[in-house]
Amino acid sequence: MSTFLGIDPGANGGMAVIFSHDVDAYSFASMSMYQISDFLEDISERNPYTLIENVHSMPGQGVASSFTFGHGFGMLEGFLIGAGIPYDRVTPQKWQKGYGLYKLPGESHIAKKNRHKALAQELFPTLKVTHATADALLIAEYCRRQNV
Repeated sequence: MSTFLGIDPGANGGMAVIFSHDVDAYSFASMSMYQISDFLEDISERNPYTLIENVHSMPGQGVASSFTFGHGFGMLEGFLIGAGIPYDRVTPQKWQKGYGLYKLPGESHIAKKNRHKALAQELFPTLKVTHATADALLIAEYCRRQNV
């Protein structure tokens, strides 16, 4: 019985965990840093296979936004290390390729995010998938598929 954890860093991201017969997802916007740390401490005893999306700031985001994003990403890595959870980084291109989720010509960012949300909802029909949890769920499922 394995556990798979997917993390989509950033203020609008989240994390998702797939257990043998259950799945759950959490939006970072609804959790404090203490809650995130406590959750990872609690789940560490299950030795989850863990993937965190390896993303970076984008040109034009501004220094403050880039700093905030980098700070949040570093906190998440620190929580994983502190909880003793080994993890790997995965690029968005790599895990999205696993689902055939390529940006379509002329497609807006929100339209692409809507396709991610629809796929996550299809894969996990018992959950209420949001934009904040969709990519985390897809990353966790990608992790599961790579480690089964």
